[in-house]
Amino acid sequence: MKRTIKLPAGASVLNLAPEVDKKGAHVGARRKLAAQGDTITEEFTMTLPTGTVSADKYRAFLDDVQAVDAGFLAAIRVRVKP
Repeated sequence: MKRTIKLPAGASVLNLAPEVDKKGAHVGARRKLAAQGDTITEEFTMTLPTGTVSADKYRAFLDDVQAVDAGFLAAIRVRVKP
């Protein structure tokens, strides 16, 4: 998914969220961000093949999924002048 955010006049990006690039045995995900002028562009990609995760690999799978979730939810800080 690609999302483009157009900031209002006078707004500026204070901090972009960190990029995500996770490659696990059962999940792959990427979040790429760029800010140029008054526009923020984000690209989200996730690969989650169908199938079953065995019990002995479930903890690693869960850790990967939680890392992706946290990365996808990380905030971008923007300052807007009143």
